[in-house]
Amino acid sequence: MKKNILVIIVIGMLLMAVGCSNTVNDSEAPEVPEESGTEIEALTFENDYLVSKEWLNNNLENENLLILDARGEKAYNGGHIPGAIATSWQSFSDMEGAPGDMGWGVVKEANELSISIAALGIDQDKKIVVYTDVLNGWGEDARVFWTLEMAGLNNVRILDGGYNLWEDSDLEVSKDTVQVEKSTFKVEALDRSASVDFHTLKDNYDDYVVVDTRNKDEYEGATNYGEARGGHLPAAIHFNFSKVLNEDGTFKDVETLAEIFTAAGLEKEDKIVTYCTAGIRSAHLQIALEMAGYENAQNYDASFYEWSGNDEVSVEK
Repeated sequence: MKKNILVIIVIGMLLMAVGCSNTVNDSEAPEVPEESGTEIEALTFENDYLVSKEWLNNNLENENLLILDARGEKAYNGGHIPGAIATSWQSFSDMEGAPGDMGWGVVKEANELSISIAALGIDQDKKIVVYTDVLNGWGEDARVFWTLEMAGLNNVRILDGGYNLWEDSDLEVSKDTVQVEKSTFKVEALDRSASVDFHTLKDNYDDYVVVDTRNKDEYEGATNYGEARGGHLPAAIHFNFSKVLNEDGTFKDVETLAEIFTAAGLEKEDKIVTYCTAGIRSAHLQIALEMAGYENAQNYDASFYEWSGNDEVSVEK
């Protein structure tokens, strides 16, 4: 009995010793790092449509950023924003046939568009910024933006002022070609709420306020790009797409946009259809209208090439 009691006492003392050896004084405890505030901030856009050159310059190194240069391969090779990938509106469009054929130049169907988008490494997780030569282009950045939104991507913005303002600001330019890692992005269904096709427009023409975004000479009949006929869609309002831009290529503020649209005879309740030659300038204006609160604006992406090439419909001069 005494032996058993002794054994119990010894075991108890050993357990106490072990317990003490596992107790660490505060002075000996390993330091737990405090919140330093140096973590990378989540990439947040400035607004629903645009980013500034300052924003883009500050976020160039962010691994969640994907930049698209919509000027085409030749311009891209001459110098581009660091990290940018070359693309064009045509890569997302059906270019089978020739201008004037029904459906030429319209956005690809979902399966084909999925392939084109995935080839650029685009997915829902990345923040995407697209730019072009604003002062000498036709709004290719907006056409790409408009297309990607149709594909279900809401993480796309336009570089306000484009490559022109970037270069004029002496910001970094690169000639390095970026290697693209394909994504697995798939277009589930095209969102056509901001687009209109030939038959819908023709069959419901009187329901729309139609806006011609081309140059005045095109509106009046010039066929500068091989159009089948010259002129404009019946009763179309002429509004050159570049009127929404400041001299430096940035978009005018939304209050000014609303003023100039109202002065052109456009009301926010109108069902508006924009068109140009092939749906690029008109995509640009459609987005500007959205910015200013015109929620019923749609882009006719087949545009005057298709309309003028179809004898079922008339044109005016």
